[in-house]
Amino acid sequence: MVADYDGDGLADPAVYNRVTGLWAISLSGSSGQVITGTFGSSAYLPVSADYDGDGLADPAIYAPATADWQVLPSTSLTAALAVQGRYATLWDGVVGNVNGLPVPADYDGDGQADPAVYHQGTGLWQLFRSSQSYRERNGYFGGPEYQLVLE
Repeated sequence: MVADYDGDGLADPAVYNRVTGLWAISLSGSSGQVITGTFGSSAYLPVSADYDGDGLADPAIYAPATADWQVLPSTSLTAALAVQGRYATLWDGVVGNVNGLPVPADYDGDGQADPAVYHQGTGLWQLFRSSQSYRERNGYFGGPEYQLVLE
């Protein structure tokens, strides 16, 4: 999950262990200081993005089997990861139908990444725009014969 976690304009390498939920993030603005902590488990995929619009990537996880989405605020990134499992999420909720592919991005132009899920088998997109109180907006685009393009 390469993203700018420290706000210096440079990408920070990050890894997520799907078995243990352990994150390790190398902060480029701190001479490569590595912060680690547990957030998630084997049921989750990492989906970091800037969900609060502060210019910092927020660690986030998505569970395809339950459609549960959790976002850890970047403002307390070091402290939250260091606490090992006792964290306050910025956002936590079920997003769309199960077994989708997470595709967070700023779909409404407000500077905040919006949780979104794509279902390749049907081409269904489910967007939850922050500017619309995370109400669902959906539509069909793509499908089983198309490959999802990520940046």
